[in-house]
Amino acid sequence: MQLVLPAVCSCCPNPWRAALDPRSRLPAKMILDGSYQIESVIGAGGFGITYRAEDLNLKISVALKEYYPESYGDRDHSMSVRPKSERHQQTFEWGLASFLREAQMLARFRHPASSALPASLRPTPRPTW
Repeated sequence: MQLVLPAVCSCCPNPWRAALDPRSRLPAKMILDGSYQIESVIGAGGFGITYRAEDLNLKISVALKEYYPESYGDRDHSMSVRPKSERHQQTFEWGLASFLREAQMLARFRHPASSALPASLRPTPRPTW
């Protein structure tokens, strides 16, 4: 599997800040959706964190991209990502819709040099540990 790390853009002065702060990223060994175990952070940008994970059913390494808009989202006590405040709700939802459209486009993309996108994780109230 080939992974592409995010580039620095003018709106994200430090795109790795969220991934470097242990309070922002998901912890190693966390189980998501009963199917994926987080191993490490492999990239981050202004709208998300990409993790190396293991697909527990297929026993393969995968890359999981999590919607984590650093400017207007934050983790709650259950490690779910929520808007920072009511003021950020509309922007948060717009970003989430865009994030899901990207996942849908990638799921339809077929090329011999690309890997398949086996599943999509939707935000849940509480990830499985």
